[in-house]
Amino acid sequence: MSETEKKTAIEIPTPDEDYIRVIPLGGLDEVGMNCCIVECNGAMIMVDCGLTFPETSGFGVDIILPDLAYVLDNLDYLDAVVITHGHEDHIGALPFFLTEVDVPVYAGRLTMGMLRRKIKEHGLTEKDVTFIEVEAGESVSIESFDVEFIHINHSVPNAMAIALNTPLGRLMFTGDWKIDHTPINEPPIDLQRIAQLGSDGILALMGDSTNSGTPGYSRSERAVQEGLAHVLDTAKGRVIVGQFSSNLYRVQGMLELAAEFDRRVALMGRSMLNNFELATELGFISVPKGVSMIDAYDVDKFPDDEVLIISTGSQAEPRASLPRIAYGAHRISLKPTDTVVLSARVIPGNEVGIHNMINSMTRLGATVVTQKDAPIHATGHARREEIKMMLNLARPKYLVPVHGSYHMRKQHAELGQRLGLENTVMIEDGDVLEFTADGARVIDRVHVGRVFVDGRSSGGDIEDMQLRDRRQLAHSGIIIAYAIVEKNTGKFTSGPDLLQRGFLRQGDEEVLLEQASDYAVKAIDKLDDKVRSNLNEVSEALRLAVRRFFRKRLDRKPVVIPIVHEM
Repeated sequence: MSETEKKTAIEIPTPDEDYIRVIPLGGLDEVGMNCCIVECNGAMIMVDCGLTFPETSGFGVDIILPDLAYVLDNLDYLDAVVITHGHEDHIGALPFFLTEVDVPVYAGRLTMGMLRRKIKEHGLTEKDVTFIEVEAGESVSIESFDVEFIHINHSVPNAMAIALNTPLGRLMFTGDWKIDHTPINEPPIDLQRIAQLGSDGILALMGDSTNSGTPGYSRSERAVQEGLAHVLDTAKGRVIVGQFSSNLYRVQGMLELAAEFDRRVALMGRSMLNNFELATELGFISVPKGVSMIDAYDVDKFPDDEVLIISTGSQAEPRASLPRIAYGAHRISLKPTDTVVLSARVIPGNEVGIHNMINSMTRLGATVVTQKDAPIHATGHARREEIKMMLNLARPKYLVPVHGSYHMRKQHAELGQRLGLENTVMIEDGDVLEFTADGARVIDRVHVGRVFVDGRSSGGDIEDMQLRDRRQLAHSGIIIAYAIVEKNTGKFTSGPDLLQRGFLRQGDEEVLLEQASDYAVKAIDKLDDKVRSNLNEVSEALRLAVRRFFRKRLDRKPVVIPIVHEM
């Protein structure tokens, strides 16, 4: 869409009467990059500001942000950012935005703690940002909005739904939520308050649609703890649990199990250590009396049946702790007596990597337990029966399914219709959904898009980041690195052959590409044999090696696309 086609709030006719506009800038047709603008009588707030990750490592892109051009064009109207919880798909883009914009941010204590760490990585200090901590049950006034924060359960502590009281009525954003009657270290979701709001009247509910097509109820975190207890009770050696670093209540549950089964606990992974330190400092995690926390590199000093390791890398991410253990590239070596528990869902796109990691661990003799084998994981998103309860308690005049693919959102809408909700509204990113006294309708569209970022810690101007990839493709060009490796050894049987477009001048390319190929071969030869047996690891190493060569040689960073096949 051209600049002239982008819509601004000024160009959209403003009615003479009260109005509310809901404008999603991300999070629809995907599970990630959640960001929504709400306007009311000239005031504007942003609900969440998240990122998403590319499905592959191609084009050197690390993260993807929502294009916030619409907000940047209308900064005079923006009064605040309110955050539901601390997951990357809800807060990850905010530090990039805050390097450009000075706007108050409202969030819970743990979420704010995560944000404080993130802004430091972007060169910001707390003097540069206005952070306002809020608690569940608290309400604040922001221009035309009275904003209430409501306690919910999710897979990260301190998650909250948000109710926006306006002159026209109440809007409610559920955020990511589930109903957990037996959570760990927190109360159950505040259904009583949600029911009261429903009784008072909710104009529109923007509801999480992720599991709208999954029947039944989600598993309680306490039930997961019981499943993990059975694993610990039957394991003969070390137990290594792979999970998401933000699932801190699961960490708490395992600490309690460590006390019950007399095991020392080691944490692995930078994000795991950072989140644990933060959650402990803020009181969201407490280490039970008698539990000894040990350094991950000291585990061999203790009997195997006295060790519990909690690690990142459940998605087989390259260079994360768990896959490095699986491929023999870590100081901790896997033993036949070890039990490895993958206490996390498989994120779409990671299936092959996780399968290969499990295969490698099994080949080494370890016992691998997944959620298909035992109740060792629980989703953080409500399933159909829970969504039914939410809709029956809230009884909104309008149901607006958000957070998920079109199929997920359509199932959510159909569920509401079967429960007797007459007004369900399907919208897309960029739609301007306007509420007035006459009803609700989509009146226009604003510009939406994606910003591709190479380097998660990159700061600077958001508009510059929008153009970064275009400039990189136009001025630096692309290199395709094609290679064939032997399946069992990971050794090259052909290539890597490098093909470039728009990067090197004619006459220079043959020699430089040959040198870059030799550099890549040497880099991959240094990899451990077990690491080279993993196609994802070899592909990533090839991409980094070629890129590193040209950065050192020419001080330029082309987009490198590795294509590696096994024979």
